[in-house]
Amino acid sequence: MSEVCKRCGAGMTSDEAALNYKYIGRHVKDFLCPACLGHDLGATPETMRQMIDVFRRQGCRLFSPLGSGENGQTSGGT
Repeated sequence: MSEVCKRCGAGMTSDEAALNYKYIGRHVKDFLCPACLGHDLGATPETMRQMIDVFRRQGCRLFSPLGSGENGQTSGGT
């Protein structure tokens, strides 16, 4: 999936696009990047990216699976 934010035009990874399915619904056609989606939800872009890791660790199939040796931590995060 190669989506572009409908608001700011930023490119997104498939996991960033999947946040839209998780928070808005699977019917979504127009995607928002983590910054724009976070703004609408009252969260920072970093928080939105951290949620990708949370959902991946939970095994949500909307997101790419954790690879061998991955712990789901965003680099530079705690």
